[in-house]
Order: sequence, then structure tokens, then C-alpha cells
Amino acid sequence: VDGCNNVGAPYALRGAVSGGTVLSLTGPAFTTRVACPETGVNLIGLLDRAPTLTVQGAAGQGQTLTLTVDATPDAPAERWEFQAR
Repeated sequence: VDGCNNVGAPYALRGAVSGGTVLSLTGPAFTTRVACPETGVNLIGLLDRAPTLTVQGAAGQGQTLTLTVDATPDAPAERWEFQAR
């Protein structure tokens, strides 16, 4: 959930989450895109690029999930951070 829209997809993880797991979609991603106005944020596009996923912090104590992709000739580098509530 990105605040007001649902985003999801089937996925696979390769590697240890704390050490930089690669997140790869194994099927098409979906989103509701009905609850919020368009903001130019393309989370599905990021997920399609198989980002590296890391988690920092102890469970239940302010964990941060980070998705990172390197630049390619077709797309810039991106880094997204999500804070647990």
C-alpha cells in the first residue's frame, strides 16, 4: 500500500534480505490507481527492474526497507526507502 493505492505482484527473492536481496517479479504487477491522483511515481516500473532489496533495523523497531536499482542506458538509478510505522 503506497498510502492510498494498493500495489502488488508475485515475486521471488534471491539472497539474504539483510545483505541485499534481489527482488524479481514472477508475474505481472497490478495497482488500484483509483484512490489517489496520479503523482508521477512509478512503483510498478521500479519493481519491473528487479531492484535490490535491503532491510535495516530490528523487527518491530523502526525498520527501513530500501529498493535500489542501478542506472541503465534506458533508465536512471533509483533508490526508494519505506519506513515501518
